[in-house]
Amino acid sequence: MSYRAIVDLSLGIDSFRNVGMFQQGVYYMTYQIYYHCENKKIYATPYANIPFIYSSTSSKINFRNVESSEILENERMFKTRSFCIRYKREEIPMNEVCQFRAEVDTDKYGEYLDTVFYIE
Repeated sequence: MSYRAIVDLSLGIDSFRNVGMFQQGVYYMTYQIYYHCENKKIYATPYANIPFIYSSTSSKINFRNVESSEILENERMFKTRSFCIRYKREEIPMNEVCQFRAEVDTDKYGEYLDTVFYIE
């Protein structure tokens, strides 16, 4: 009989700061979390997305939010909301959280406690 440990990981994205992009445009970021097992990448599954929350006190319409964040299930990937970059050194508040879940094999006598997770 094989036992597996369930690991929940939260990825929080506070803001994006434009440092070196010189081209204006609409951008988004994608994230995957994985670990290595016997020279294979095992990807965690994103399962909960807490999207950008608009401030109720602001009367301005935010034209920077072009497309909402989403979970791409087939790719096991989290895609942030799309946002417009107009200036160098511009900072965009993101305020997004995505939760990932991974199952780790526990048959290797405690080796699973040393599992290292990577973000790409």
